[in-house]
Amino acid sequence: MRNIRLWLAASFLAVALGWLAVVTYSANAQPPVAPVAADHWRYFDGRWSFWNQPDQRWYYTDGQNWFYYGDNRWNVYRFDRRFGRDAFERGDYRIPAAGVDITLPRHRVYVAPR
Repeated sequence: MRNIRLWLAASFLAVALGWLAVVTYSANAQPPVAPVAADHWRYFDGRWSFWNQPDQRWYYTDGQNWFYYGDNRWNVYRFDRRFGRDAFERGDYRIPAAGVDITLPRHRVYVAPR
């Protein structure tokens, strides 16, 4: 009986060490993800979204309204005082009035692995 327990314990230890080696190797085998340090566009989940580094958030337009991604959902962007100050061509966009029915996007945004 004692030999069976010894063999079971040794087998369990060998399996645990083998699993740990595989997990460690696979985690180290993936290339490191470079941090995103600049504004950029990304095509993800069937849509183009814009990452704004100073705001640390994603923006999207459906051609009629602008949205930003925050609190795990899309919100209508109401524009702030800094909007359009750098490298932006102003157009005829009007902020939607309160109470206007707007369909929010449903697509996801890219989240870089950590």
